[in-house]
Amino acid sequence: MTTSAATTCTSCVFFEDKAAANAGVCRAHPPVPSSASEKPAAVWPTVKNDDWCGQHTAGRQ
Repeated sequence: MTTSAATTCTSCVFFEDKAAANAGVCRAHPPVPSSASEKPAAVWPTVKNDDWCGQHTAGRQ
């Protein structure tokens, strides 16, 4: 399946660009617990700028 730039994470209102290697976080849902560090934390999923999903909501330019 081919996606257009209009339906990728970059153009989604829930995408927060982290300016790190073409990636950001998806804030469409609450963060999830992470055990990646010694301190408990909650994180949003990291997604690539050109990823896509079925919940894309246009809004970012």
